[in-house]
Amino acid sequence: MLSKSAAYGASSMFKSLLHNVFLLYHVDMFTGVFRISQESFWWCEMIFMVYNCVNDFVAGWASDVDVLTSGSAARSTERVSTATILRRVRSLRIGGPLLAAAFMTFWVGWGSSLQAAHFLVSLLLYDGFLTYVDVNHSALLADLAATEAERAHMSMYNSIYSTIGSLSVFGSFVLWDRSDTSSFALFCLVLAVASAVGFLVCAEILRGHCDSSKKSDWADDDKFKDDGSHNQLLPKLPKLSAARSFIVFLQQVFSNRNFMAFSVLHLVQVFHCHFNSNFFPLLLTSLLGQSLSPFSQSLLLGLSFVLPHLNNVYFSSLVESKGSYVVIRGLLVVKLLLPIIMYLVGSQNVPLLCIFIACNRIFTEGTCKLLHLVTSDLVDEDYVKNHRSQSVSALIFGTAAMLSKPGQTLAPVVGSWIALQLGADVATREGPLREALFLMLVIVPIVCAAIQLVAWSMFSLHGKRLENLQRFLQERQGTHDV
Repeated sequence: MLSKSAAYGASSMFKSLLHNVFLLYHVDMFTGVFRISQESFWWCEMIFMVYNCVNDFVAGWASDVDVLTSGSAARSTERVSTATILRRVRSLRIGGPLLAAAFMTFWVGWGSSLQAAHFLVSLLLYDGFLTYVDVNHSALLADLAATEAERAHMSMYNSIYSTIGSLSVFGSFVLWDRSDTSSFALFCLVLAVASAVGFLVCAEILRGHCDSSKKSDWADDDKFKDDGSHNQLLPKLPKLSAARSFIVFLQQVFSNRNFMAFSVLHLVQVFHCHFNSNFFPLLLTSLLGQSLSPFSQSLLLGLSFVLPHLNNVYFSSLVESKGSYVVIRGLLVVKLLLPIIMYLVGSQNVPLLCIFIACNRIFTEGTCKLLHLVTSDLVDEDYVKNHRSQSVSALIFGTAAMLSKPGQTLAPVVGSWIALQLGADVATREGPLREALFLMLVIVPIVCAAIQLVAWSMFSLHGKRLENLQRFLQERQGTHDV
């Protein structure tokens, strides 16, 4: 049987099998194959943006509302209950197959008169189940791992298995054909079935680990029992209604300067990641189609999805020695300088253009994969600053995702709009497409990096301040262990 860490990482692989293909082709499928009108496309994306913003927060709120309304700062007898973990595992078992079913709705047409409804319903279903799975999967990292070393170990497995899941993009690129999508749809069906079965197996393995080890590890461990010393450290807080706790939580989060600075950086990063994903196949065929064979394009596309996961292992080691703030700042500086160099060289230098297109995506995705470490620091800051009885990690992650999700919806809309302003139409492939896409390729990262560097300079939870926060948490944990 797979270990707990391997089962956790494998569940991420079965999500990656589907999600990378979705990111690459859902826009091209509806604009290039189903021929949805630009107006309908934009209206659907706007509706989706509102929905997409809310569902992450709702999922996090449903998970942690009891902590906010309890009022008391005293610890419970368990760090996390077995019932809570089993509930999250059950969410993976239910949500995984539903996510796979929603994934298939993108690739089967509903008829020309229902294009807008098809696009909107598919987006809402897919993102709803994706959020359901993501929130519970992220929460399991904190629930299943009791120490920082365990969480780092599980995160490593997550990156390794996500790399394996990303290999699906190689097959998708080879089979993608606008004139006949039947082979591509069959390939997606195979991915969906494999993903659904994989989620069921991983959930069963995690449930087995929970049943066999949870009680012995935590339930009877004296260090998780309240001896009264915790009440001397933190003040008793009154119980709050759900409505009042909602208002108080929002006031606390939005008054946190670090959280807001991070939210700006996160929003722009999500926009840039999805911009690259949505337009990557078009950039390859339009800018490099005459210079690279289909196999070479497929290889470059696949590497752009696989290498960020492998890079995450290296970047994580850099974070251990340099800190997440310094590493992320360095990646942002690289993102600013590379497109400037590429613009000065020009689009005719094919080898450099290949390297730039790949690096632009790899470093952008690499930064995205480090942001969960910053969010974890913000969870700790919120826990200490607002005297929580326990951390509300699902709610903090959900709130951060809520504020960043508009970037996912705006990416295809803004990208299409920029191309139109430059005289090209990405849907009909009319106009000076190659010149417009090259300018778009260099302008977007320059603007994004400039905004992010300004926001990141306002983030102060690093260096000595972060060290003091972590030392305080260790001392408090030491008091609990007495």
